[in-house]
Amino acid sequence: MVFKSKISAVFLLLSFFSGGLYAVADCKSILAKLPKHNPQTNDQAKMVENFEKQCHERPNATDPNVLKECLTVGMRSMAVSGNYVAAEKMAKIECDAGNDALSKTWMGMIMNNQNASPEDRSVAEEALSNKE
Repeated sequence: MVFKSKISAVFLLLSFFSGGLYAVADCKSILAKLPKHNPQTNDQAKMVENFEKQCHERPNATDPNVLKECLTVGMRSMAVSGNYVAAEKMAKIECDAGNDALSKTWMGMIMNNQNASPEDRSVAEEALSNKE
C-alpha cells in the first residue's frame, strides 16, 4: 500500500511540474507575438531604452544580480505608471521565471492601456484568454 502511494505522489509531482512547463511554453509563444517597438518613433520604448542604458552604466552593473534588480525595479515602476512597453518587458520577465499568473497580470495592464497599439492589445487579450 505504501508503494502505491509513493507512485501516486511521484505522478502527482510530475503532472504538477509538467503542467507548469506547458504554461511557461504557452506564455512564451504568446509573448513572442508582441510587436517590436522602435525607440526612435515610440516615446514609451525610448523611456525603456534610456532606463536600460542607465542600469548598464551604473558602477555595479557588472554584478548580474544587481543589474537584473535594477532592470526589474525600473520596468515594474514604469509599467505601473502606464508604460505598456515596460509592462511587456515585465510580462516576459515573469514568464521566463515561470510565473504565468504574474505574466498575465502585466498583459492585463497592456490590454487596458489606451496607448498600446491594437496589435499589443490583441496579444494581451490572447494571453488572458489562454486557460493554462
